[in-house]
Amino acid sequence: MLALSHRIVEGDQLMRGAGFDGWQPLFFLGHELAGKTLGIVGAGHIGQAVAKRAATFGMNILYTQRHQLPAAREQALGATFCPL
Repeated sequence: MLALSHRIVEGDQLMRGAGFDGWQPLFFLGHELAGKTLGIVGAGHIGQAVAKRAATFGMNILYTQRHQLPAAREQALGATFCPL
């Protein structure tokens, strides 16, 4: 998510190629993750770990799985249950 939002791969390819013309203040600025929505399918151990990390970036987290997590766990993760 970080590499995509900040265009790291694209910038690396540009630096290794012949397309880099020099420093520009807004070139490859990218986008913030804060306020974006992340959808997680399956809130097992891995899904909850991803939700915990995404919450630190200020992302809105939606998740789906067969059974809804307990309300206390949802609140701790900052996640909201949505049907698939």
